[in-house]
Amino acid sequence: MSFCTNCGKPYHGQPKFCQSCGMPLEPEIGSVTAPPPPMPAYPNQPVPGEMVGSIVPGLLMNNAKGTKDTYYVFITGSRSIFAKITSQVAQSAMQMKKDAQQAKGMGVFGRWKDQVAGPNMYLERYKTMTPGQILAESAENFAIENSQIQMVRYKFYFRDEDPSEWYLEFLHSGGIFKFSTQSDPEKPLKQAFGAKFVKIK
Repeated sequence: MSFCTNCGKPYHGQPKFCQSCGMPLEPEIGSVTAPPPPMPAYPNQPVPGEMVGSIVPGLLMNNAKGTKDTYYVFITGSRSIFAKITSQVAQSAMQMKKDAQQAKGMGVFGRWKDQVAGPNMYLERYKTMTPGQILAESAENFAIENSQIQMVRYKFYFRDEDPSEWYLEFLHSGGIFKFSTQSDPEKPLKQAFGAKFVKIK
């Protein structure tokens, strides 16, 4: 079963359009599926000297409940770590941000302004963690060796009224991970994967 990347409704086979919202469905990149269990290539242990080189935030993946899960991808020299933003992660990041605001002596208006225009609270939180700690934080986090990623394909959908979206496919030796995002992922992915990062026209 696949899911429409626009409305999240499930569909069977390979129809050209979603029967619920009318969104075009393309066999190569028109559906988003949940990831398989974590790959065993890297256990939840530190890798000596490992550093994050590129970060891709806010990737959305449809789940079996018909809603979307949010992942952040942390790409090191050896692997790509997919970290799910769970409710626990969200609460921890929010508390960390509140503590930082209080330490600065911010008032209500200052905290609101910082919340709206300030740095990404998840990235601020992840800056305090090593790649190994990020991977080990949740059983729903998983990693893929960069050498196993054969290609990262993307397609951009421009919309006049609704937010424009990018659709991504991570093709690896174990299958395909599919995501959508409203943030341009081209710069970090091109930096990380070079010629493996391919645009679908």
